[in-house]
Amino acid sequence: MRPAVFALMLVVFSLTTGEFVIAGILPEVAAGLAVSMPAAGLLVSAYALGMIVGGPVVTVATSRLPRKPLVVGLVAVAQVALGMNLGIVGGTPIGAAVGQTFGWRATFVSVAVGAAVALLLLLRFLPTMPAQSSASARRELRVFADRRVQLAIVLTALGNVGVVTVFTYFTPRLPLS
Repeated sequence: MRPAVFALMLVVFSLTTGEFVIAGILPEVAAGLAVSMPAAGLLVSAYALGMIVGGPVVTVATSRLPRKPLVVGLVAVAQVALGMNLGIVGGTPIGAAVGQTFGWRATFVSVAVGAAVALLLLLRFLPTMPAQSSASARRELRVFADRRVQLAIVLTALGNVGVVTVFTYFTPRLPLS
């Protein structure tokens, strides 16, 4: 595996773990912040809102920038499915175990360290890629006029809302001894 691909996977693994790990440590986060579990669960909603609003804005705003600094600056919000799946399947339970053993803040410190290591690897191994001279904000936004893209966005959003809602409130419902 090329180092740049590994670095991208590590970034996505770290970000996905940070996104989903709240499911395994929600009771600890709520207790640590002295709030109810539904209130602590709103952290997931805040994160999701940031992604929904931020994604398209960042795409349009950066359409003419050189690729390498853009990827590094955005911490490689890339389509590296393996890193994402590993973050859900492996990172979430590991992060939950860390949080339940050492406190929920340790989980997020671990995620931040993983993301920082990945950023350093990206800086070292990601090849320089020139910006697309023909890119424009209008061209980037045209894709949203396609009904198939609109349908894909709606279906993806609905599916993710269901999955994240179940994940977020799963641990508090488990009969743990």
